[in-house]
Amino acid sequence: MPNPDHAHASIDRFAERWMSLHNVPGLSMSITDRDRTLRVTRRGFANMERREPIDAGTLFEAGSIGKSFTALCLLQLADDGKLDLHRPASDYLPWFQVRTSHDPITVHHLLTHTAGVTRGGDYAPYGQYEVWALRETVTGGPPGNRFNYSNVGYKALGHLLEAVTGVGYADNIRSRLLDPLGMADTHAVTTLETRDLMARGYWPRYDDRPAPPGNPVVPAPWHEYGSGDGSIASNATDMAAYVRLLLNGGSHDGDPLVSPASFDMMTGRHIPLGYVPDAWYGYGLNVSDRHGFRHVGHGGLMLGHHATMMADLDNGIGVIVLTNGTLEPTEVADFTLRALRAAAGVAPMPDPIAELPDPAHVPNAADYVGEYSGENSAFSIAVNGDELTVETGAGSAPLERRGRDRFHADHPGFRLHLLTFGRSDGQVVEAFHGSDWYVNDRYDGPTTFNTPQEWSAYVGHYRSHNPWYTNFRVFVRKGRLTLAMPGTPGSRLAPAEDGSYRVGSDPESPERVRFGALVHGQALRANLYNFDYYRTFTP
Repeated sequence: MPNPDHAHASIDRFAERWMSLHNVPGLSMSITDRDRTLRVTRRGFANMERREPIDAGTLFEAGSIGKSFTALCLLQLADDGKLDLHRPASDYLPWFQVRTSHDPITVHHLLTHTAGVTRGGDYAPYGQYEVWALRETVTGGPPGNRFNYSNVGYKALGHLLEAVTGVGYADNIRSRLLDPLGMADTHAVTTLETRDLMARGYWPRYDDRPAPPGNPVVPAPWHEYGSGDGSIASNATDMAAYVRLLLNGGSHDGDPLVSPASFDMMTGRHIPLGYVPDAWYGYGLNVSDRHGFRHVGHGGLMLGHHATMMADLDNGIGVIVLTNGTLEPTEVADFTLRALRAAAGVAPMPDPIAELPDPAHVPNAADYVGEYSGENSAFSIAVNGDELTVETGAGSAPLERRGRDRFHADHPGFRLHLLTFGRSDGQVVEAFHGSDWYVNDRYDGPTTFNTPQEWSAYVGHYRSHNPWYTNFRVFVRKGRLTLAMPGTPGSRLAPAEDGSYRVGSDPESPERVRFGALVHGQALRANLYNFDYYRTFTP
């Protein structure tokens, strides 16, 4: 690749700035083309408390990147005539059952997240019971219709792989992928022995609210994990070999691990993602048209670990980024490939500073200025240049951008939720913070709403000891019953025929919340993703 030095310098500056902005403890990254690893970089700490740097042997959890490993093994079985991807999954795994009035769920449906099953609650380190418990859930619609990301669906595929081969999941991954690719340092599942080789994971200091400025972190909990939705622990060097497999159409050193037809299925555009333009899901891979080029890849999230794998199939370059922090490094991976294309003369060189602007600077700051009043409180937004401040009788605080029309305010009255603004005809007319709704003088819609009395029993804060989904809040806002995970604006809850509530606006969503154990007019239990949460004492 001609003149890569400028590209590498830009990549380093971007990665360092990204880590600083988001307080990421450590990062390991590998760049590869179709033939060899071009560059491996490591920065930061594997253990912040001990100031231990990341070294060549440090392992990170790759999370859902492992879904593509599961998919590849199943495609190998299909190539061998041992698996029909379009037969019902229950033909191979008889104890896989889901309540449905639609056609059977096939292996293909599970591979593409179109089975219509719940996301899953990740409440056990081994997914067998969670898969069995799907019989207590109902599908949201006909299989093949909608993309609904499902970890438990891939857990089912891991057990299906075991059932067809008669061999454990870890042994399948080792013999079918890791050994042929020479990934000797990679662990197919994470065990207590794996922990000694891993970077310590870190997650937000506060799990019930958006991260405040500076993103303070603490050591994340850890547990063993071995399941088909992603249990790989690896390093950047090993993972580069896997990226090369994708860049070479499923072949390693000229030896195909899957047939060309199966690789085409794996990288096919089976279902639109919906939430990302020009992006689809294949088998264990996101498939996208990114900056005019064909990309495949996936992200990964584990407890205190995040990863991004991205391969540009048109230009034959790929990157894997592994971190022990709180944010998926998609921006780092994307910038890296853009800089490498620039070095090859394919595209202009991106600016590492301009690509990561200061979140305190708001380009359209004047849109938000004004007085906002709610049922119980009021606030105002003032502007100074392109910086915004929220002001109340209790004091003022700067606003920090966290997405389109979303801000964080390190202010006593606004810490538990993002301050989110709503527009009408392009103008900002209202604002939301948890259950609180505010309007300015440009709002001309209704201000009173009728809500069912029974909803008051569900309002509250619910927690569990599940480290994946620790807590959520339920509130009534603007006449709608709403469920909000920390740091999100919330999803509307719509009554379903069985007494549960559908989460979100999609009428075919399988996600449900069920309330129960009413005492003194309050629900003490809420079941979400087929897992129980319990009312807690905090607001």
